[in-house]
Amino acid sequence: MSAVELTAAQLAAVTFPAAPLLVVAGAGSGKTHVMAARIVHHVRKGLPAESVLGLTFSNKAAGNLRARIVRELGPGEDVTVSTYHGFGAALVVANRELLGLSDDLRLLDRAQSFQLLLDVFDGFRF
Repeated sequence: MSAVELTAAQLAAVTFPAAPLLVVAGAGSGKTHVMAARIVHHVRKGLPAESVLGLTFSNKAAGNLRARIVRELGPGEDVTVSTYHGFGAALVVANRELLGLSDDLRLLDRAQSFQLLLDVFDGFRF
């Protein structure tokens, strides 16, 4: 990812010191490109890949982010990339005992939630 491909504002975000950074921009403005370039930049400068967490709102953006990072750094780098929902769900499942939740805990995604709702409605007689 060359710096030539970035605007001045994007380059500023990419090279901002290795600390949490919130990037807010409109659809199609290059947020995923900037996130990937930022991660690659800092890992190449010595930041341990396993200490990086890249969160996005959509599965598509997370997949694109992961693909860009792997393309630049190779598949061996252990950068965590997820959606906010997926990362949060994984935290809940991993810490269910501390949270006092059942061992058979299952978190449902949106499609599974709708399927459960439809299954329940199928059982009703109106």
